[in-house]
Amino acid sequence: MLSEGAPIDWDWLAGYIAKLIRQAGANSLVLPSDLRVRNIRADLPPQHVTEAMMYGTKFFDAAIYFALAIQDRPRVSQGERVRIGPEQMKKETCTHLLWVALFLMIRGHYPSAEGTAVGRNIPKFLRANCMMNVSPAQLATHG
Repeated sequence: MLSEGAPIDWDWLAGYIAKLIRQAGANSLVLPSDLRVRNIRADLPPQHVTEAMMYGTKFFDAAIYFALAIQDRPRVSQGERVRIGPEQMKKETCTHLLWVALFLMIRGHYPSAEGTAVGRNIPKFLRANCMMNVSPAQLATHG
C-alpha cells in the first residue's frame, strides 16, 4: 500500500493498476501478444516489475504481464539495460503518470500520438507549474 513518505512498492502499484485495467478494460481488450516484455535474456522471465523495466519493458506492459497467470504470460525477449538507474527510472515513470493524469483532467482526452512539439497541445499549467518537458506524443507512447 502507498503511504506518504514511504518508498513505492512497484509490484503492488503494478498489481493495483492491472486490477483497474481488468475492471475498466472490457471495451479495450489487451491480449498477451500485445505486450512487449524484456529481460537480460530471452529465456529468463523477469521476477518483478523493476527488473522488467530495467531492460526496456514499459511500465504498463510489466503491470499487465505480472497480473496474468504464469501460463498466460507472453514470451520474454532480450532487452538492453536502460541507461538510467532504478530510482531515476521510477521518478520519471511517476512524473509521466502524473502528467498524463493531469492532462486527462485538463483536456478530457488522452494525449494524442500526433503532436510532436513540446509546446504544442500542452496546457500552460503543465508546462509552467509541472515542468512538463516532453511532448504529448512521447507520453502517449512511453507507457
